[in-house]
Amino acid sequence: MNHTYTFDKYHNNFDIIRLLAALGVVISHSYDLLGQDMHEPLRRLTAGHYSLSYYGVRIFFIISGFLIFKSASNSNSTSGYFRKRSLRIFPALIVALLVCIFFFGPLTTQLSLHKYFSNSNTFTYFLNVLLYHSQQQLPGVYRVHNLYPVVNGSLWTLTYEFSFYILLYVAYTLKLLKTSVITILAFIALIITDVFIQDLSISTLYYPSINMSPGAFIDFSIFFLSGVIFAQLSDHIKITFISGTLAFFLFLSLTLYSNSFFNKIANYLILPYILFFISFIKGRLNHAGKHGDFSYGIYIYSYPLQQTLIHFFPKISPFFLIIVSLFALIPFAYFSWFKIEKPMLLLKFRKPVAADIITSLPV
Repeated sequence: MNHTYTFDKYHNNFDIIRLLAALGVVISHSYDLLGQDMHEPLRRLTAGHYSLSYYGVRIFFIISGFLIFKSASNSNSTSGYFRKRSLRIFPALIVALLVCIFFFGPLTTQLSLHKYFSNSNTFTYFLNVLLYHSQQQLPGVYRVHNLYPVVNGSLWTLTYEFSFYILLYVAYTLKLLKTSVITILAFIALIITDVFIQDLSISTLYYPSINMSPGAFIDFSIFFLSGVIFAQLSDHIKITFISGTLAFFLFLSLTLYSNSFFNKIANYLILPYILFFISFIKGRLNHAGKHGDFSYGIYIYSYPLQQTLIHFFPKISPFFLIIVSLFALIPFAYFSWFKIEKPMLLLKFRKPVAADIITSLPV
């Protein structure tokens, strides 16, 4: 049977996919933070080109592009749109930053508690909530056994995420997204730009004033736009079991056995198709999120938690770091979802945006 997989906002696998993407980031960081990045399973298979965290982050952006476009098209006002977007990101982020300052920091700093809390950098770390400000370290934290004294190396992608929320809404209100033509042209232009600048130094330049780099911005934009395109054309793109399966094997062959140019093309053009093929397969996993959406909590707490485990157990292996991290993350992810994210999600649908409930997605 050549069944056609179509978009259904109530029956999809986005929740389980995002959970697996977050777990992929945890696995990769377990190797990276121990200086054994080349032993990470996917890096070994792809000769160091790609990792589980690479795909985990980009899967987030693809799904985000799809869902945020749907949200923008169903929002009644600018304030309603940004209210929903802010409630999804900032409350959990605020709490995570405070946990780093007042729990992980005092637990692992080599300074006395008096010196730690007397240092202004302890409290300026909270300014990371602004997204376009970056302070990677806390005084004396993770400086004894850790290879990198970075407190939470996962937060940097949130700057790009929120920037895309802003740019998408501006484009939407200017009616640039009324049809998919401009989106597709921008998508193609960004791919061409990425191909030309990937070997230039500008690609890796970092601009502290905006907490972003051109190469990452272009790369993430492409994946985000791929999700937007699928949202715009969700009634016209046909995804079948045969086409999805063929796309999957083509993606594997290009990723594992070809040069970097074809790797890039596979990621930009084929990965989104495969992702949406998997997303709209009907089955029990459609309701995996009914017990909670723990992906964001896992993402924002895993890095400092893993750093803390390495601080206390510097000889830990990547395998045991993965296992212990996953168990240790349970209370943090549970707390983040049930005490912070879920209550904020409910606020998103209070008046004056109650009309959005029927048509908008639980982004």
